[in-house]
Amino acid sequence: MKPSPVMKDSRREHWRRPWAAIVLLAVAMLMATATGAQESVAEQRVKAAFIYKFAGYVDWPSGAFTSPDAPIVFGVLGEETVARELEVLAEGRQVGTHPLQVRTLGPDDPLDGVHVFFIGNSVAGRLADILGATNGSPVLIVTESDRALNLGSVINFVMTDGRVRFEISTASADRRAIKLSSRLLAVAQNVRQGVN
Repeated sequence: MKPSPVMKDSRREHWRRPWAAIVLLAVAMLMATATGAQESVAEQRVKAAFIYKFAGYVDWPSGAFTSPDAPIVFGVLGEETVARELEVLAEGRQVGTHPLQVRTLGPDDPLDGVHVFFIGNSVAGRLADILGATNGSPVLIVTESDRALNLGSVINFVMTDGRVRFEISTASADRRAIKLSSRLLAVAQNVRQGVN
C-alpha cells in the first residue's frame, strides 16, 4: 500500500520540527556567544581606560623612576585586549613629566621598570605566585580576580549590576610604598584599610 501524499507530508513535518528547533537553538547560541564576546571586549576596554587613568592618581616613591622624565610603564599579563587598548590610550600621552609605555608580559617575565601591573583573570590560578614574585616592590598591582585583594592586589576590578567597578586595598598600597589619591579612593566601590 502506497502512503498517501498527506501521510508523506506529515512524516516530513514530523522530522522537520526537531531540526528546525535545533537550528534555531544553534543560531540563538551563536548570537549569545557573539554578544558575550562583544560584551567581554567592551568590558576589557573599560578596564583599560580605568588602568590608564589610575596612573594619574598614584604617587610612587622617588626611587621608582630613573629620571624625572622616565616613562611610566604599564605591564599587562594574561589579557591581550587590555594591552592593545592601553597602547592606543598611551600613545603620545604622558602623566606629569612621564611618557607612557605598555609591555605585554609572560608569566615569568621580570617586572623591572614596571609601574602599573595588570594581571588578567586568565592567569588567576597563578595569582598568589605572581604577586609573591613582586616582593612588595613599588608597583600598582591591578587585578580582576575574586579575592585578589587578600593576595596582595592594590586595585581589583569587580562587576556590579553589569558595570565595571573597582575595590582598593590601602594596606597593599602602603606595603608597596605607593600613595593613592583621595580622589581615587572616593570613587572606589570598596576601600579596604588595615591588614589584608
